[in-house]
Amino acid sequence: MRVLFVIAALGLTGRALLRGWRDATTLPPPVGSGAPGQGPGTAPERGDGAAGRSDGAALLAAARLATPSAAAPSPSADASALAPTPARDAGGADGDAGGATAVQVHFERRGGAMVVPVLLAGPELQVEAKLLFDTGASLTTIDHATLGRLGLYVTGADPTVTMQTANGPVARTITVIDGLAVGAARVAGGLTVAICDACAQQDLVGLLGTNFTRHFRVAIDHEAGLLVLSPRPTPTDRLDDIRPFISLTDVQGVQRGGSLAVSLAVRNRSPRELRGVRVRAEPDGRAEGAFGGTVSVVPPRGVAALKLVGDLTAPIRHFEVRLEAAAW
Repeated sequence: MRVLFVIAALGLTGRALLRGWRDATTLPPPVGSGAPGQGPGTAPERGDGAAGRSDGAALLAAARLATPSAAAPSPSADASALAPTPARDAGGADGDAGGATAVQVHFERRGGAMVVPVLLAGPELQVEAKLLFDTGASLTTIDHATLGRLGLYVTGADPTVTMQTANGPVARTITVIDGLAVGAARVAGGLTVAICDACAQQDLVGLLGTNFTRHFRVAIDHEAGLLVLSPRPTPTDRLDDIRPFISLTDVQGVQRGGSLAVSLAVRNRSPRELRGVRVRAEPDGRAEGAFGGTVSVVPPRGVAALKLVGDLTAPIRHFEVRLEAAAW
């Protein structure tokens, strides 16, 4: 996904980048000392790869968390019925909690594939299911039917990402579930999933992607048929999960004397509350002299205003606005 704003008026341009893309822009002549510049921006969006990827450009920042846990099914549980049950809590290894013991889960072999029993969590319901273990999938996927069993749904306002498949790139709608557990190993407090009916077949409801497994050290004992998940010592960054849901819009900049004032709107397209959304402004697109600010809370599918003010050592031609951190 690429989000780019160009703001031009009285000689000052600004860009908002969410995924690390760097696009050339034509810059006007330098602004004279003390000359103000401002102008509104709009946000065209385009999906250019699965969530969590950049096109060789630097990723922009980091921040992640996890909260309530979800109980895990036993390896022998029959997950094919997909019967929803009330959400409940259970102990075990959380991907963002260091110091817990490793979790071992039996997987099922189907040809050369591994099928893993999981527990999917919604706000009030949980569903036992089976997912195909896929190290090539950047996002976990589930089908519409399973999402509905969690008491969740997608709308036309939900963002899409482009995922690479065997048949080429395909656009998938993404949303957020409360969490996912494999045995007692869990990621809670929000997990992005792509909706993919084609990824579900027979009793499989989708793919277990790396946005879950990267929270753990993963080992596979093929002889014993065991998937071993050990928690990492430090929390795993979740910004790549969150980034596709955030848009920076209505960007305006005013350059006066030795300062730059930037105002913008932070739009949350996810069904979950966002916290600690930090945005950074870079005069002339340079990290040197950058300054930032934080929105403490952005409501689900809501908008929050943000103003940034920083000192300048010299007049600038443009500025870039970047998403630096966010958490569910």
